[in-house]
Amino acid sequence: MNPEKNNDVMEIDLLELLDALRRRILLLIFTGTIGGVIAVLISIFLISPIYTATTKILVLTKETTLASLADLQMGSQLTNDYQVLIKSRPVLQQVVEDLSLPVNYQQLGSSIAISNPSNTRILEIQVKNTDPVLSAKIANHLAKVSSSFIGEQMEVVPPKIVEDAIVPDRKTSPSHSRNLMIGVLLGLLLSGGIVCFNTIMDDSIKTEDEIRKYLDLPMLARVPDRKDFINKAEKDAAGGKAGIRKLRGRRPSAGDTAEAGGTESSEAEEEPAETMNPETEEEPVVTMNPETEKTVAETRNPETEETAADPGESGETDRHKEEV
Repeated sequence: MNPEKNNDVMEIDLLELLDALRRRILLLIFTGTIGGVIAVLISIFLISPIYTATTKILVLTKETTLASLADLQMGSQLTNDYQVLIKSRPVLQQVVEDLSLPVNYQQLGSSIAISNPSNTRILEIQVKNTDPVLSAKIANHLAKVSSSFIGEQMEVVPPKIVEDAIVPDRKTSPSHSRNLMIGVLLGLLLSGGIVCFNTIMDDSIKTEDEIRKYLDLPMLARVPDRKDFINKAEKDAAGGKAGIRKLRGRRPSAGDTAEAGGTESSEAEEEPAETMNPETEEEPVVTMNPETEKTVAETRNPETEETAADPGESGETDRHKEEV
């Protein structure tokens, strides 16, 4: 990207950033997918599953079952006090000692969550642990210890446990789908940030429009890249070699065979016939009659070195003599 600098102010073209992101959409998709896969693998193999056990206690103001409006309002206010007392150090320390937990009271307090549903006097105590059985055991024992402690310290009717915790059969965290979305978003943000940073910091001129836009100068000529011509020449040369190999590897057709046969026959007609007598081993002698322009085959006997003329020629000689 080529930012315009006027009075030390950099102008960023959002359309150019969007175009850069669009041209690298495959990179964004790839990094988002990789981020999601890595997040899911970490969630499965590196993060221990967490189980949550829940118990519920009821805040009472007096032992009678009938409650006035003032008692209900007082009970709602007491829930805030009970939340603080349940997570107090004496209560948590006693739970750690009674159950022989391998943690201190501060670590135990970080795994406990207390909530109050709206318009109720119910307190929900949730305990998170990697062991589902231990989480239920801690939640039930904490409810008992905190109920007796609240009754002693506040000199009121102790809260009643209305629901005991059971062993959870499903983990509450980690959530693979949530971690997948987080990984995909992180991958997209990382790759998108890198693309935008490179685009902003790139101050090179690449097109004619950028010359007019940033330099305010007209373009007089364009110098082509020599690599384009070299690549084109190499492609043409490769195509020519492939055509030659194709012609060399082509089988002869019927027309080529007939043409070749005709040439061979014409050559055979032009050549005179020569014969060799295998019994006498006489060497044939080829002569040409100037009158008849016919080829006459004569044989020479190597022993007598006499030439045997063709019977047709000797007959013509005799007739010539008789006429004379």
